[in-house]
Amino acid sequence: MAKAGNDKAQHALGVMYQRGQGVIQDYKGELKWFTKAADLGYPAAQFNLGLLFHEGHGVAQDYKEALRWFTKAAERCLPKVRELLKVAYVWFQLAAAHGSQNAVRNRDLVEKHMTRSQIQQAQRIAKEWTEKEGG
Repeated sequence: MAKAGNDKAQHALGVMYQRGQGVIQDYKGELKWFTKAADLGYPAAQFNLGLLFHEGHGVAQDYKEALRWFTKAAERCLPKVRELLKVAYVWFQLAAAHGSQNAVRNRDLVEKHMTRSQIQQAQRIAKEWTEKEGG
């Protein structure tokens, strides 16, 4: 089914390679099958592909590519990714408050893919954390 282009089967095969279930654990196999399913628009595969790039498993660590895939998944309404974008915004906001220009750029990129409500929530969380930690 995966070879025939079934996105769910391709994603499932990627998970099998990820976990070493029934096959030898292999980041290249995981990448191959997640990419095939993600290219077909399967949100869970897009999310998992984003994780591969975020963590650098089987690929060079690439936060921009990770964000691209997380965003694609978020646009397909995958709730975990929407929450991850909010978390990323909080961390970038905290780093930006300490002078990181990369964090400012990344925060602004993430913000483009968030609702006004999510941005306000993330800003509130960052403010509360800063006040609590005294930083």
